[in-house]
Amino acid sequence: MPGIGDFEAIIDRLAWSWDHLQTFKIDVAATGMDYHWVPLPKVETQSGTYIDYVIDEATPLPGHLKFVLGDCIHSLRASLDNLVYALCPTDYAEFPVCKVSDQWPRAKGKIKAINESALTMLYDLQPFQPQSGGGTAERNKLWILDRLWNDDKHRAPHISFATTDEAHLDCPDGEIIWAIFNSDALELGTKICRVWITPNTEPELITQFALEITFDRFGPIRGSPVYPTLVDLHQFVREIVEDFRPFFI
Repeated sequence: MPGIGDFEAIIDRLAWSWDHLQTFKIDVAATGMDYHWVPLPKVETQSGTYIDYVIDEATPLPGHLKFVLGDCIHSLRASLDNLVYALCPTDYAEFPVCKVSDQWPRAKGKIKAINESALTMLYDLQPFQPQSGGGTAERNKLWILDRLWNDDKHRAPHISFATTDEAHLDCPDGEIIWAIFNSDALELGTKICRVWITPNTEPELITQFALEITFDRFGPIRGSPVYPTLVDLHQFVREIVEDFRPFFI
């Protein structure tokens, strides 16, 4: 039977993952990354008039940050495998993550010796379950964590500075028609946004570009900010682990 020592080891692994995430946060703050942007001359077209804002000074992200994040993600995901292995110590035991219900029988076969109540709890957590949260399997936190972990086994997490949803422009004269923000990676020469304005005007635009380190737009969370996303996943995993505490005596 798994004991309290086994459970505490899982908590320790969660703490190790959390330490890596805090290292990431501290290193980002200590790097002093700087981005500066300028407006280009306005352009008149048949479709309207616009002004582009582009990056003219950029400090690249330190290369080691993606590996710190990889260690964080690995330990976070591994804590779930450690949990299941403690409850079912067999060669193939792992925490099941099934995007579709057809994957469940095979996943269940790897942990068939587990306590029936624990198995039911694992089944209810699966991304294919409507009640498991997120609305769809691809928005389920368990599936997102598993994808981040699997992606990291093939490549370090792709991260970059990007414009977040909090970015916006103010114009006291009310001359803005609309603004289109770029959510891709920001590098030297990258366009942050294109602002469409009324013709024959020189509006006073107040820029409030909120920049943050994000995951790339090709991964499972498509441009989401790194630190808040992983804090949320940590809380999610910790709650799962705590739900299984009664199985450890």
